[in-house]
Amino acid sequence: MRRIGLCPRLAQPRRRLCASLTFSDLPGLVVEQDFLSQEQHEDIFSEVRRASEMAQEMAGLSELPAMVSPAHNIPSRSEYVPVQLPLEAQLGPSSQTPNDTTRSAEHFCHYGQGHRLTYYRGNDNIPRLGLPRNFLDRL
Repeated sequence: MRRIGLCPRLAQPRRRLCASLTFSDLPGLVVEQDFLSQEQHEDIFSEVRRASEMAQEMAGLSELPAMVSPAHNIPSRSEYVPVQLPLEAQLGPSSQTPNDTTRSAEHFCHYGQGHRLTYYRGNDNIPRLGLPRNFLDRL
């Protein structure tokens, strides 16, 4: 079940209201409509796809053995390969200090039924992937 509410958000120099969706069966999940422009959405989608393909390639070329994931949400065995990806970092939680240009991740080449998953641990390790520099501050 979902409900539509209004949330105040600062836009440019004046305040406006934006529509939000919340889901009673998923507490804490909020979908904010129009958070990104269409152009930003397309740029981010392209960067996410590029990062996924890079992680898949690097995991396939890695000499490190795959590691069994001890905790995951699917009923089958799941393995990942640690990878270091040359991706720009989203700035830290306060958007004050930049991080280096390498993101560490756990890449699952086969997750669930035909999926891939790249997992980045910690806010300071979130790759930018085309997101606005103030992304975390806007949340």
